[in-house]
Amino acid sequence: MGASKSKVLVETNVVNKSVFNMLNKSENAVSATVINVQDMEVRGVTAYCNLDVSQKINADIKVLQKFDEKSTQNLLDSILNEVEDKVKQETKQKTGFMNPFPNFSSSLSETKTNIRNEMEKNITNETVNKLSAKVINKQKLITENLVIDPLGLSVYKSMGVAPPIELMKEIKNTSCKIGQDAQIKFVAEQLGSKITEIISKNEQAQKLKKEIEASTSQESQGIGEAVGQAGEGIGKAFSGAAVPSALSAVFSCIIVGGLFAAGIIP
Repeated sequence: MGASKSKVLVETNVVNKSVFNMLNKSENAVSATVINVQDMEVRGVTAYCNLDVSQKINADIKVLQKFDEKSTQNLLDSILNEVEDKVKQETKQKTGFMNPFPNFSSSLSETKTNIRNEMEKNITNETVNKLSAKVINKQKLITENLVIDPLGLSVYKSMGVAPPIELMKEIKNTSCKIGQDAQIKFVAEQLGSKITEIISKNEQAQKLKKEIEASTSQESQGIGEAVGQAGEGIGKAFSGAAVPSALSAVFSCIIVGGLFAAGIIP
């Protein structure tokens, strides 16, 4: 059986990585000493990965300072720009072209604007700050009832669809731990899941996804036809009376090449 088709324009693990990168780079991410880290108890954690609970945190935790409206808007812009770049890269890998169909750039730009408007409605500075407080509150690291989902598998469950097989296979190779960037990772994964959900429900994004898939299908069909025609030509060349002449030509090339190499033919 072939690989399962994705239900979203860009997969959750890609979105999560983009959100984490932007949060980690933001001015709101700073280092701070957290109380009782070394006596940390890991309990009630839901982990969609191979969780290492044996580690000790012997350094400062990187924490997120409170976001205001401006810093949140900057964060959303940075996330969308990186996600847009990922879509372009994946589209080129699938189709072989930066612009696989007419008006691809304008369609992607329109989709990005639609998604940006939805993100503004659903993700505010209060959203980010509330998520941050679930992991670190009053300078204390909170691990109880923490959800660690680096691949974003839980979002597929909430959407009522099965994750792609390729993503499911990654679970056994995906290790995770509660480390120095625990808060940033948690916030990134929660925001990433929300953004993926927004993208999956966006009509323009679904339309764009279908157009990319149609372009990929046409490209594969074109390559298949070319290979078939080439194979048919080779088959004819090596059938019937053509075989001796073809083999003769091959041996002639080998002999002439040997004579050149031996210096017999100047």
